[in-house]
Amino acid sequence: RPINVVSSNGGGIFDLAACKFHGASTSSVKSLPFVAGACEDGTVRIWRITVGSAGQGEIQDPPLVTLPSAGAPVLSLTWKNVTVLKQGRTTTFQTVVFASVADGTIRKYGLNIEEQSSSIDDFNGRSSGKAIDNHYTIPNPPKPILRMTVENKGRKDPTKVWSLLLLQDNTLVAGTSLGQVQFWNGETGTLTQTVIQSNSQADVLKIAANSDETKLF
Repeated sequence: RPINVVSSNGGGIFDLAACKFHGASTSSVKSLPFVAGACEDGTVRIWRITVGSAGQGEIQDPPLVTLPSAGAPVLSLTWKNVTVLKQGRTTTFQTVVFASVADGTIRKYGLNIEEQSSSIDDFNGRSSGKAIDNHYTIPNPPKPILRMTVENKGRKDPTKVWSLLLLQDNTLVAGTSLGQVQFWNGETGTLTQTVIQSNSQADVLKIAANSDETKLF
């Protein structure tokens, strides 16, 4: 059954993405308590998810931040934490968001999220070390970093990228409406390889990887 429902206020949502990152050990993968939505109005909205009274996630409305509009519907998303910086009780997550837009482009945005932890103090004013709440802020406005244009092979309509996947080595994998699986350098925005998925050039709608990212499906 539905637990929580909020309006995007930006039209249809074509994709959702969470922001994962590695914990203290490389084998432990954590996720920030947010969900990003690819909206029809060309924006990416990011909502915080909190634990409700019944222990179930609740979507906090309004969104914590809205990325600048790309001017056309956003079709797919992938979101990754790059660096974690800690200073006292403040932790800064430096993340990147890749968004494919219906105008045939892929946009890369930089987004920093600050987490401030509060804890319970004992009778002597000393911290007990038990965190009771985390407060999240956006210290700087999200900024566009890269814009990559996907080839359309002479067609009038822009090529649609239906699926994005960002690998640990910063390779960005894209599934297109031309039946292609493309590999991009996520740092420089350079197209490195294109694979034709099928002779019929049917759209590639979704891409998934195995756990060690040696195979794509």
